[in-house]
Amino acid sequence: MATKFAEVEIGGLEQGEFMKRCEEQFAILQKEVLDHVEKMDNKDGKATGILVMKVAIQYENKGYRILTEAERRRPKKNHIGVSTAFVNQSQTGQMQLFAQASGTTSGNPRQSVLCTNDGKIVPPGDTKD
Repeated sequence: MATKFAEVEIGGLEQGEFMKRCEEQFAILQKEVLDHVEKMDNKDGKATGILVMKVAIQYENKGYRILTEAERRRPKKNHIGVSTAFVNQSQTGQMQLFAQASGTTSGNPRQSVLCTNDGKIVPPGDTKD
């Protein structure tokens, strides 16, 4: 009896076991995020759980192998910091990321806060006319 071949699809990897494993890990991740939010009483207002599904195609010795991995990253007490910046040309002519002199923030990098020449933030109300 001849073997029938089909194009490789993600759903067929490991005869469907990879997707089954991903679905199981995703269900666990949902519970972990919900538990984390409840435990922290959502004090910081943030919780991020990540499911990383990796599929690699490897060629070696005239043969192909498909490697799979499902990795769950539970929410942590400390959230991931996100800062914004914009691209502009530096004095040397190279493109570089820029932010306000006082440092990066999560807001619009062009919306500056008042600061001294060395980048120290001037608290509101401390300005002199």
